Amino acid sequence: MDQLNGALRRARQGLSTGQLRAQVGMFNYGPLLYAIVRCTHPHVIVETGVAAGISSAYLLKALDAEGQGRLYSVDLPDGAVSDPTYV
Repeated sequence: MDQLNGALRRARQGLSTGQLRAQVGMFNYGPLLYAIVRCTHPHVIVETGVAAGISSAYLLKALDAEGQGRLYSVDLPDGAVSDPTYV
């Protein structure tokens, strides 16, 4: 729980100083995701929107440390967002 509290504290500090951004590379959510997995011990995680895979790496590392669980990652194919015919 201390690990999760520390990660949440760092996230709140990022919010208060304006450093927390949704864009990849502006704020590293990885340690927070790792801490959440280690504290909640999930059997299944579903991730939507993979992008560069950084969050996937942290989630997988945490699942490995737990010795259990599966990660299911779903993303749109390249170009699907800009293609109005893609459903």
